Amino acid sequence: MQRFLLFRKGEEKNVRRNINRLLLSRGDRGGRCVAEAGAKVTEVFFNSPSELEPVFLRRLSSIASDNGIRIRSLHPFTSFAEGYILFSQYVRRFDDYREFYKKYYAAASAIGAKVVVLHGAKLPMNIGTDEYAERLRLLVSDAREQGIILAQENVVHHNGQTPEFMNELKSRLGSDFHMVLDIKQAYLAGIDSIEFFREFSDNICHIHLSDHDESHKCIPPFDGTFDFAALFSLLKNSGYSGDCVIELYRSGFERTEQLTDSMRRLEKLDI
Repeated sequence: MQRFLLFRKGEEKNVRRNINRLLLSRGDRGGRCVAEAGAKVTEVFFNSPSELEPVFLRRLSSIASDNGIRIRSLHPFTSFAEGYILFSQYVRRFDDYREFYKKYYAAASAIGAKVVVLHGAKLPMNIGTDEYAERLRLLVSDAREQGIILAQENVVHHNGQTPEFMNELKSRLGSDFHMVLDIKQAYLAGIDSIEFFREFSDNICHIHLSDHDESHKCIPPFDGTFDFAALFSLLKNSGYSGDCVIELYRSGFERTEQLTDSMRRLEKLDI
C-alpha cells in the first residue's frame, strides 16, 4: 500500500480549499505538511484554467518532488458541469470541450499523474447510453494518447452511481473502461462499496477513501462504521495495483492530525 493523503476541497461552494492552494499560495509549507504526515501519494483538484498553464504546473511539480510526494490523479474543475459540456445533445459543445479536456491530460502528464477523474452526467441524462459511451470512448482515447487514464467515478445523482450503468459502459467500452471507486459516493447512493469493488475489480484504478455513520456522510477513516479491514483484504486478494487517497470535505475533520492517524491505521492493513 502506498502512503496516502488528500487535502480535499471544502464544500462545493468553497472550492478554493484544496491541495493547489495549499501548495502554491502558501509555498513549500503545504508540501512539507503533506510530507511530514508521511503521505507519499496525493490527488490534485484544479480550480481554474490558469492552473493548467506550464508555469503553475512546473511549480506544483517542483514542490511535490522536493517533498517526496507523488501526484497520482487529477480532478477537473469542470467536473460539476460535465453533463452540460460533454454529454448534452449539443454536439458542437462536446467537440469544443473535448479539445479543452486535452489540457487536463497534458497537465496530468506534466505533473506525473496517471489518472484524470470524470464525474460524467447528472441524472437524468439527456442523451442515450450508446451516445454517452461513444463520447466517453473518444475522451478515453484522447487521454490515452498522452499516457493518461480517464476514469469514471461512481458519483451519486450521476449516471455512474450504480453498478448497472457501469456495466453498460463496460460492455460497450471493454478494456477502455476505467473506474474510480469513491466510498462516500457509494454510501450516499445506497450501494455496498465492497460489492462494487468486487464486481469491477478489473476496472477500478483508483480509490477515494472516507468513512461514515448514521450522522455523518464523509469523515476520516475509522471514525465511522465502514469495514476497512474487509475492503483491504479484498484489495489484497484481488491483486489491486492502484492507489488509495483519503478524500474528505474540509468540514469533515477538525485537525490534520485526524487524517494522519487514519493514514497510519490504514497502513497497518497493508495491501
